[in-house]
Amino acid sequence: MSSPSKGDAASYELFVIGDNGERKAAPIKDAGWSNWSTTKIKDIAVKNGKVTIGVEVAANSGNWGSIDNFTMTKK
Repeated sequence: MSSPSKGDAASYELFVIGDNGERKAAPIKDAGWSNWSTTKIKDIAVKNGKVTIGVEVAANSGNWGSIDNFTMTKK
């Protein structure tokens, strides 16, 4: 699973919960204004065709961020 992002939040992470209930997460790295970075999470267990994808953000008032184009690729 991957997602490009950019922004100036204090911290944020991409997470996925496989249909077995296991939660995996990866920190989203801020690459600066107008610079997208891609965060990846590998080896997600999907047996019944459902996962939960999310982003947790810690930010101050006025911070911003963009996250786009979530992608899951079957291996």
